[in-house]
Amino acid sequence: MVVGVLADSDKGHEMAWWIYLAGWAPLLLMGVFSRVSGRKPAQPAAQIGMWVLVLFGAVQGVFNPDGWPL
Repeated sequence: MVVGVLADSDKGHEMAWWIYLAGWAPLLLMGVFSRVSGRKPAQPAAQIGMWVLVLFGAVQGVFNPDGWPL
C-alpha cells in the first residue's frame, strides 16, 4: 500500500498492484493445503488475512485504479 501511495509513475502503481496480488498467494496456498489435508486453518488467521487483503485492495483501487496490471 505504501508503494502505491508514494509512487510517482505508472510503473510504480503497477508494481504496487503486483505486490498486492502476491499477498494473496499465502492465503490461497493455505486454502489449498487445508482442502487437501482435510484440516481447517486457524479461523482468526484466515479471516483476518482475507479481510486485510480486501481492505488493502479497496484502498489500492481508490488511490491507484490506473495501475491495474491485468
